[in-house]
Amino acid sequence: MKWGASHKNVAPYTALAPIYDRVMAHVNYERWAAYIHDIISCYRPASKWVVDISCGTGTFCLLLHIYGYHVTGMDSSLPMLKQAVRKWSTNPASFICADLSHLPLSERADVVVSLYDSMNYLLESSSWHASLLEISAQLQENGLFIFDVSTIYNSSKDFSQYVNKESFSGARYVRKSTFDKKNHIQTNHFEIRLAQNPGMTLCETHRQRIWPLEDIQAFIQDSPFDLLAGYKNFSFDPLTEKCERVHFVLKKKSNRHVRTS
Repeated sequence: MKWGASHKNVAPYTALAPIYDRVMAHVNYERWAAYIHDIISCYRPASKWVVDISCGTGTFCLLLHIYGYHVTGMDSSLPMLKQAVRKWSTNPASFICADLSHLPLSERADVVVSLYDSMNYLLESSSWHASLLEISAQLQENGLFIFDVSTIYNSSKDFSQYVNKESFSGARYVRKSTFDKKNHIQTNHFEIRLAQNPGMTLCETHRQRIWPLEDIQAFIQDSPFDLLAGYKNFSFDPLTEKCERVHFVLKKKSNRHVRTS
């Protein structure tokens, strides 16, 4: 399949959605689900309802459901959610198209999760503050918010100048990643060819801010959450500056401990 002569810019996770699972085939989602289940079991073992607010194509939701949780998936990308619905055709699940500024839940959840560095898409500190406030509002008292971030160490080491190409049945893509160390911006640019759209290369540009860990801890301190733990690299070891991924475990403060202005 030759590259198309025409190029078209599309929103992130539009052209990528139908091939996302193939692109992410290297990710061990089973390990990730087991790890999050272990965290929940440690800090809030009676939890029944988990909401994944960056669920993508729903792979993690499906695996977490196996552990006995009721799972709701949310994502701001409708094309990704359409892929998720196809996976869940024979399983009880609900999916909602929503972003972090408004999470339209009918009841408060026990646990909210956001995985695979989705929180890195919050480019401004004001977005962090607003999102943490909204997530807290959707949780039961003492509910958990578990999220991970990719680190400056990871971007500097592995993605400052990264190129990956892959071809498979019905599609071909090139990913080019750069990291602006001064502004902490990681850019992932995808050029995608899909068999059903001959002659066209679809281009997506994804931007993330790779926040210093101390900044994230400051956002948490100024939020309606208590920080229970920060774990490095899928372990229960404390975070360090030289780790690739950090999982933060937050607990919603009881109402009597929330500051009011």
